[in-house]
Amino acid sequence: MKEAMYTWKKLPLDNHGDVEKWLAERDLPTSFAPLVQQQDIKNEDALDQYLTPRLDELADPFLMYDMDRAIERLQQAIMENEKIIIYGDYDADGITSSTVMKEAIEMVGGEVDVYLPNRFKDGYGPNLAVYERLVAEGYQLILTVDNGVSGHEAIAYAQAQGVDVIVTDHHALPDVLPEAYAVIHPAHPKGSYPFKDLAGVGVAFKFASALLEDAPLELLDLVAIGTVADLVSLTGENRLLVKHGLEMLKQTERVGLQVLYEELGIDTTQLGSEDIGFRIAPRLNALGRMEEAIVGVELLSTFDPEHARTLVAQVETTNQARQKTVQLINQEVDTLIEAEKSDIYVLANKGWHEGVLGIVASYVVEKTQRPAIILSISEEGHIAKGSARSVPGVNIFNLLKEVAPLLQQFGGHDMAAGLSVSVDKLAELKAALNKLIKTDNYDLGQKETLTVLEVTQSEMLSIDWIEKLAVLEPFGTDNPKPLLLLEKARPMDARQIGIDHRHLKAQLQHKVAERPLDLIGFGFGEAYDSFSMADEADVVGTLSINEWNGVRQPQLMLKDFKLQGTQLLDFREQAHKVKDIMRDNTVYFYFKEDTAKQFSFIPTAQLIAVDESQPIEQLDIEAGTSAVFLDCPVEAETLRTIVNLTEFYKIYLILLSETQAYLTGMPSRQDFAALYRVIQSSQEIDVRNKLPMLEKYLRIPISKIKFMINVFFDLNFVTIEDGLMTKVAEPVSTPLEESRYYKERQKQMKTEEFLLYGDINQIKDWLHQ
Repeated sequence: MKEAMYTWKKLPLDNHGDVEKWLAERDLPTSFAPLVQQQDIKNEDALDQYLTPRLDELADPFLMYDMDRAIERLQQAIMENEKIIIYGDYDADGITSSTVMKEAIEMVGGEVDVYLPNRFKDGYGPNLAVYERLVAEGYQLILTVDNGVSGHEAIAYAQAQGVDVIVTDHHALPDVLPEAYAVIHPAHPKGSYPFKDLAGVGVAFKFASALLEDAPLELLDLVAIGTVADLVSLTGENRLLVKHGLEMLKQTERVGLQVLYEELGIDTTQLGSEDIGFRIAPRLNALGRMEEAIVGVELLSTFDPEHARTLVAQVETTNQARQKTVQLINQEVDTLIEAEKSDIYVLANKGWHEGVLGIVASYVVEKTQRPAIILSISEEGHIAKGSARSVPGVNIFNLLKEVAPLLQQFGGHDMAAGLSVSVDKLAELKAALNKLIKTDNYDLGQKETLTVLEVTQSEMLSIDWIEKLAVLEPFGTDNPKPLLLLEKARPMDARQIGIDHRHLKAQLQHKVAERPLDLIGFGFGEAYDSFSMADEADVVGTLSINEWNGVRQPQLMLKDFKLQGTQLLDFREQAHKVKDIMRDNTVYFYFKEDTAKQFSFIPTAQLIAVDESQPIEQLDIEAGTSAVFLDCPVEAETLRTIVNLTEFYKIYLILLSETQAYLTGMPSRQDFAALYRVIQSSQEIDVRNKLPMLEKYLRIPISKIKFMINVFFDLNFVTIEDGLMTKVAEPVSTPLEESRYYKERQKQMKTEEFLLYGDINQIKDWLHQ
């Protein structure tokens, strides 16, 4: 058995009214109906608005409060040649917002500079020291994009110095707005703009539309990038903007994007929201995380192909540095979380790059299913700053509010936060958070929900169906790419791929599939053992088209899976794996006394010594426990009896064999005779110290010599006292086969042949016969 990482919510497959008919009339698969119904489609007009939103449906930008006042002030500044600067943000939304505002002003003949704050020196939003410098440099108008509603101090300073500040932002409004010349926000309490969820670049686009007295469609490529990157809701006006923006991106005249496409191998005919979310946006975000985000504005604005190539190379270098930095920190974090299990992880280190800590925190949450706070300690060693990410059952912002006296600063929302804390308070913070998690009834078992569509017909696994999915684009927040559920699929040809075997590749057989379906699971390499051994698996993932050497095949990108029944995991004779699979709810069986010494790190309470001469049925094992068989029993049936005592969660076969009876074999009669002659010709033999000499003299492995001595002792051919072996003068003639040691070795050889060297699938079938 393997539980799913997420809770799966199946979309209903029936009761879709006329939606199926409407889809068929538009030459779209009727199996899209459950997906479309998620958008609460009530009639054909609503369906068409969803599938093909029209630009004439864009809302009037002047419905935003203060828009007319802001445009008049900007027009005045342009006409009077005032010195204007755009104050942006260092993420992809901020970069695209700044570029949209810059180009719109230039379209009406204005001159404008752009300042993107440095994440580490300036922080997010209006920075007083920077505003003081801008005022000193003679700027007369500051336009914020993607920030500003919380910049009270800096904005008040600028206004007091006679420098007007126009805020354009989309972040959550504070109770009190800054005293800016104008505040442009789709959710302004005095405004009447109908769509409240625009990204920063969406607000900048509406500002540009008001300034230009028409929607500048040539800027929609930038709007699409910033909107998808900022993970805002892809419904309503955002869907319209991104839908048309994707078409602009396919035919963009921006030289920087053209060179970036070439570098990334993006096929513009197939370009979609995933190309933005997983390829373009991460590279723009990397600039702000690692260096200076202004490079992104240059890249999006340049018309010089040579300069564009230089900038793309810089972007790629920065992104690779970001990836390497994340990888190195993740490796350090892996060690820390393995060393100490926790209900909430608070990890800090000097030298961790502050720009990637949010990514690392998300990694820890995904790996542990626990909230995580990842902090970088300053060079002076006094302050730790970083990011927090959470799980569905824990509101991380509320949790941090409860320990606010221990923090210097914090802010965020239910699933993510930023914070800083004095290093000497770290231990106290960690203890307090873990105590709160335990005592305040936070639900750590609550899982994120995935909405899935069950595959019920073969067309849903076809290239044609995948291509037609494009009509449902753009995918993202509130319009996710469809997650398909294949129930009772049979994994085939599973293997680990990539650096450190981090990824999983396989094929799936399914009842409706005409041929095996390719599967790729990025980051699922650790699941190889359980996935490869599964007879059946329920699998969830997204479909795409994989093209290789001109051949196009459907491919499922794995998101989650679960297995029914007990999992049998094949770690035979891999003793080093035991530490990797140590869990609280696990018992460790061993059959040989010396085995326990080898695994002394296992808690004694979890070790179970099995005496094969006693009734196995007397063992009391709790259902749902995992079982690890450390060594190989004498009789295979013993293992099967234990396995069938209860329903184990997982069964790990280590099955160490010290003697390797099957490989070593039974000593020949000549071997027995040679040893017996030596015994007969000796007064006594020191079996504690002289066996290596016997091994060399007889040219028989010492393991066989020990076994033969046991046989002779068992048949009363010799006596052993204080480590000295002496022949019996007139022993009773008894066949070697009568010795219990001889019989045990015969059984051991047969058991090892099957359990150690047999096919694991045959062993699995045999265990449950």
